[in-house]
Amino acid sequence: MAKIMRIGVGFVRLLVPSLLIPVLLLLNLKMDFTLSTTGRESSVVPISSEEKHKSENSISDDGGEIMLPTKLPEEWSQDETTESSKTELKAEEKSETTEPESVDSENQEEIKRVLPALVETENHPATTSDEFASNQNRKSKLECDFTHPRADICTMEGDVRVLGTNSTILFVSSTAQEFTVSKLRPYARKWENKTMQMIRELNVKQALPNEAPNCTVHHDVPVVVFSTGGFVGNVFHDYTDILIPLYLATNQYTGKVKFAVTDMSWWWIFKYLPMIKVLSSYPILNLDEDHNVHCFPSAQVGLKSHKPLGIDPAQAPNGYTMQDFRAFIRKSFSLERPSTTVVDLKSGRRPRLLIILRRGTRAIVNEDELVAAAENIGFMVVTADPEKTRELPKFAHVVNSCDVMLGVHGAGLANMLYLPENATVIQILPWGNLGFVGRYDYGFPLPDMVLRYVEHEIKEDESTLIHKYPRNHAVFTNPQAIHDQGWATMYRIFLTEQNIVLNITRFKGVLIDVFRTHVQ
Repeated sequence: MAKIMRIGVGFVRLLVPSLLIPVLLLLNLKMDFTLSTTGRESSVVPISSEEKHKSENSISDDGGEIMLPTKLPEEWSQDETTESSKTELKAEEKSETTEPESVDSENQEEIKRVLPALVETENHPATTSDEFASNQNRKSKLECDFTHPRADICTMEGDVRVLGTNSTILFVSSTAQEFTVSKLRPYARKWENKTMQMIRELNVKQALPNEAPNCTVHHDVPVVVFSTGGFVGNVFHDYTDILIPLYLATNQYTGKVKFAVTDMSWWWIFKYLPMIKVLSSYPILNLDEDHNVHCFPSAQVGLKSHKPLGIDPAQAPNGYTMQDFRAFIRKSFSLERPSTTVVDLKSGRRPRLLIILRRGTRAIVNEDELVAAAENIGFMVVTADPEKTRELPKFAHVVNSCDVMLGVHGAGLANMLYLPENATVIQILPWGNLGFVGRYDYGFPLPDMVLRYVEHEIKEDESTLIHKYPRNHAVFTNPQAIHDQGWATMYRIFLTEQNIVLNITRFKGVLIDVFRTHVQ
């Protein structure tokens, strides 16, 4: 399939008649960390039990592209220490967090082909049932949980009526009580106030049967309501905020569940369509445009995220784990390799190393030298820039074919989800005392995925910051002082102004150690 370029919803509306907008939617170890112990200058840093404990009790994550400072000043509010505080995005960050720029003719034809089966419109209520039993005779229950640190959730059993354009979910019961309307935004980053303001607010209300509007469409399966707003398009957020929570909420239904989506990003739905089709066998209900009264036997409004790129089995339905989720990914994309195998060099084969290349910020300036060094060591090197990483499911197969993945801290590392078990992830940390935050997003999650983790922190003379600041500046003498100045300053200096000139001689030791773990 031809590559799908990223495009803003507003831009789509200028290009495509409003009735075709929905079309865009549907085309779319348990093991210990393996760490280098050679004693070289470039040896990796073990993750201490104290740091692990702190990560499990933190409610703030760096959002893939944004990292937590190593110390949080008391005056910072949570939303000021997260991605929502960014004021300007570099070119690559825009490409990672915005929608496709165009849809070529081949993809438009594919969209038209699958549209009737995958999009529910007012004239195509695919799950209507004339014999649908009255929900009023079912057991009734309404529960809302506003205590979870990452998301607000309401669950209902009984007579549930969804009024899309009215932003209302009605729980209809003969024993309905007068109560304050519960308002929630169905996106799993509730601590980020600025982010959540971008998410459409929904009302959950109780109503007596004679007070509720009549059903115009009946459904005999549960509905799960969520948003595709926020930071969609950034791989870290796609999985942490939506896809993993959606799996947790719906996998148990084996496809017999309906999705109702607000802040609709059709292009995003298409991008992850192989996964969405496994979770739900029904057309998606676009709450932003639907004027019907949809009736369901049960509902969940909002999705619950446990932690960055992770699942807590104690909170998950049926005790789901990240191994279960990764098996689901392999099934959805038809990935062939569940696990790596040690390569016998006598066979003529070589372990495959995938290098995730960045453009704009935190880029490896001398990437050609890195590729040459890796090939000389014995790797078969595969490179992927931001353009290639967007080509799902094609890129998922590329990742799955590799034994090692290497990249500078950033959202691209979230593609580790497609790696086979026992593969190795090498994270290069930019200059700026960013060790803990790097591990928090892309180190701590790996054992639950049965992946190995190695990190390499660059020296100050490998950072292009040396061309912008004198060596006696706090940027080099006391990076923590930069963190203490606030999130915006830290982000600007260490994450947007910096590229990397990798010391290949120093880094070669890391590559050799990893190579040896994958060959015999």
